[in-house]
Amino acid sequence: MKKLILAVLLAAFSIFASATTLNPVQLLNPAGSSSGQTIVSTGASTAPGWGNVPVANVTGAAPSASPTFTGSAVINSSAVSGNILALNASSNTASGAAIFLTGNGATTPSKYIRVFGGHLQCVNSANSTVICDLDDSGNLTLPGTLTATGITGTTSGAAPAASDIGSVNQQTFSSVNITTSNTNQNLTSITVGAGVWDITCNVLYAAAATTTTNALVAGVSTTSATLPSGGNYSQLTANFPTNAANSLICPVQRINVTTNTTVYLVGLAIFGTSTMSATGFLRALRVH
Repeated sequence: MKKLILAVLLAAFSIFASATTLNPVQLLNPAGSSSGQTIVSTGASTAPGWGNVPVANVTGAAPSASPTFTGSAVINSSAVSGNILALNASSNTASGAAIFLTGNGATTPSKYIRVFGGHLQCVNSANSTVICDLDDSGNLTLPGTLTATGITGTTSGAAPAASDIGSVNQQTFSSVNITTSNTNQNLTSITVGAGVWDITCNVLYAAAATTTTNALVAGVSTTSATLPSGGNYSQLTANFPTNAANSLICPVQRINVTTNTTVYLVGLAIFGTSTMSATGFLRALRVH
């Protein structure tokens, strides 16, 4: 009888254990849990319970080559220094470390932001053309047009560098003899680089003691010994006293050149009896 009772108990225990192992997850008690949680071990001395699996405890999973995130991602960090989010692509010699941004708009809305060759760059949607470039010295390069309001000039008192807007290229006064009356002659010259320049000039004509003077002309030209077109040169016509000096200021002339170019101060004097000399001054202001 005892053996029969023991056999029945063993069979019942076996059936209970088997049923417990095979029960579907739908029969687990969800009390105390929230959506997305799983059963997490709390150690060898306490019972497991519902909870979230810490990322630090996930092992054995290979990193995803191209993970996709949906929704907004928020990264909070109270660190005073160090990396909050690091993107390392130092071995990518084709485009460096790049972030691809897809925006709105019907025409090429996508852009890349990247660090390449030590420069912070914005690149077009095809990842083929740099549309802005910033180096470690703060030099910003834009192939297009900069539109801005309230660009502040320098307050340091330092002169702009030779290639900067506002830089000045000038030739000090130099005196030459006017060899022939009523003939164009170069009085002085300067060389300007590629860009847009406003050129001004000043000439002081000095007649000898017996020289008679009837006309004085001066202007700026990129062609040697050639006066500019009408409206771009100054002219005085009169019967000037002998042994007199007369000053002539040329109109401001804008010159747009694509390479290093020589700019001439061209003068002309109509005089007789004796000799004439001229002292010329050129000044070029870069405006673009």
